[in-house]
Amino acid sequence: MYKKSVLAMLICSTLAACNSNDHDSVASPTVQTGVLLDSAVAGIQYKTTTQQGVTNAQGEFQYLAGESVVFSMGGIVLGDSQGATKLLLKQLNKGMDNNGKLSQRSINRAVLLQSLDSDADAHNGIQLSPALLEALKNKTLTENEFDATNFNSATLSALVTELQGKGLTVAMIDDKIALDHLLQTEANTKGHVTQTINDALISSIQRFVVPNRYVDYKGVDSTIKAQFPQGFLLAVGSGLYFNGKEGDALTFYAITDRGPNGDSPKYKNGDAAAVATKTFPAPHFTPTLAKISITDKAEITSLKPLNNNGVNISGLPIPNGTIGSSGETPLNEKLVPITTDINGLDSEALAKDSAGNLWTCDEYGPFIVKMDTNGKILKKYSPSIELPAILAQRQANRGCEGLTITPNGNVYALIQSTLDVDGKTKAKALFTRIVELNPTTGATKMFGYPIVAADYATDVSKPKNNKAKLGDIVALNNTQFLVIEQGEFADGKIHNYVYLLDLANATDLSAKKVDAKELEYVTKLSDLTSAQIVLGSKKRLFDLKDYGWLAEKAEGLALIDSKTIAIINDNDFGLGVKLSNTTETDPTALTVDNNGVMTPAEANKVVGYQLVKGKVEERATQLWIIKTKTDLSKM
Repeated sequence: MYKKSVLAMLICSTLAACNSNDHDSVASPTVQTGVLLDSAVAGIQYKTTTQQGVTNAQGEFQYLAGESVVFSMGGIVLGDSQGATKLLLKQLNKGMDNNGKLSQRSINRAVLLQSLDSDADAHNGIQLSPALLEALKNKTLTENEFDATNFNSATLSALVTELQGKGLTVAMIDDKIALDHLLQTEANTKGHVTQTINDALISSIQRFVVPNRYVDYKGVDSTIKAQFPQGFLLAVGSGLYFNGKEGDALTFYAITDRGPNGDSPKYKNGDAAAVATKTFPAPHFTPTLAKISITDKAEITSLKPLNNNGVNISGLPIPNGTIGSSGETPLNEKLVPITTDINGLDSEALAKDSAGNLWTCDEYGPFIVKMDTNGKILKKYSPSIELPAILAQRQANRGCEGLTITPNGNVYALIQSTLDVDGKTKAKALFTRIVELNPTTGATKMFGYPIVAADYATDVSKPKNNKAKLGDIVALNNTQFLVIEQGEFADGKIHNYVYLLDLANATDLSAKKVDAKELEYVTKLSDLTSAQIVLGSKKRLFDLKDYGWLAEKAEGLALIDSKTIAIINDNDFGLGVKLSNTTETDPTALTVDNNGVMTPAEANKVVGYQLVKGKVEERATQLWIIKTKTDLSKM
């Protein structure tokens, strides 16, 4: 009887197991979420075996593990890839070439997406509108078209023209700008991008994007608030110094300049002569010292405002008539004059001495400033007092732009452009000046950095040497330096050249004159030679533009070791200026009176002035680490 009961129980148990639902014990596949990135791409169609839809505002799509995702815009298939949490364009099919580099297809995909972005500003994300998808539903692009090196002219131009004809907001994006943004997106996603370079000089470039910080806008202009909802971008790229390693991190000091500002009309108060101006929408801003840490990504680890005994300075111009004044009148965003500041600095460049103090210089005075690592100003050197008086003949906004300290402890300050002695020499001067300061004795010397007229003018009988702008200087040893020389060259293009400068045989220009005139009046190199005056010698090494650098202003240059440098850009706080109701594009060509009326103006039109976002390719602060194949001093 007992055995029968046990047998019955076993049979019942077995039947229960057989009748149970096997699906109850197997988990359903989990729907996963990924993001398509060239910045977040919102509004693009996607489809997998089990999922389909349109990416949301964050660029998110859904998929099951192991599924392939196809992305499209109407009838145009962008590409496909296995689903992933973060999906870069280069991860789509044929996104890399046979050498492991970004393919032409990846670049063209980026060009297409950024051109179709609803506000032509990929930095705030890419948004594809439903109307755009509808307009593209019968369009296709072949693989050959996506792979073409002339994609912009052969394919995209006609497409953009057609879409604009249908009232859609689209714009042609240059392939270099698209590639730069594509690499920025990868750097933001992964921390950095390393590019292997195959040429005679450079072995690799690591690209980092310094995370955004912001400067508050405290005004009431609703248009500015709409353009800059978080405030103006912080610009820490006006100077750079390598401070060594802390653990596995490379550490740098960096510095801002005077703060958010814009070109503006000359100001005329009644019958007084019109004077130069600058707009300062954040006059409360203090030039700031930043510390940047580089590991697998870039981080700002501290920000220290520059101060006099604990009282923050400003970046506002110095009062007219005082030592170091640029003669500029500061205006607010409504073009109304605001106060100047006797302690104002337009700080540029950064170096550190053996005692641990930091040094910077500025574009107003030009001044040279010693400070501690907390931003406390310890000493300020001024033209006509501690520094040569002739430095005050600098062009407005073209004072000291670079500064470095040699191993023997001397400070070298680099004037950005040619001096304009008595308002007559800026275009024809053959050099710009470098000041050597012995901080122990206070003794100074001056040397000449040569400017080649043919670099800036196609007709050297009509020189434009004033267009040369030096970005920064860093010492390799006691006599050799690297210098950034940049600006618009004779070919009409912006270049950012790195030069090797040697001052070993250069003449001290202090008290030197020719025919009782300052040397800036000399227009022939042979006349300097006859006067036994030797400028520094320079050798062009490379152009950052050849490696994808797009920012106009490379202003921070630091030496990491004998074969490695770091370069950072000044993003100008992400600001630009826009005029309306006028054909004039240069605000400085206009005049504004004390009623805020700008002239010249066309009949029945009121000229408008507005601060807007700067160029897309200028807004990010990028820090590049460049490794060379040979010692920099031997190149």
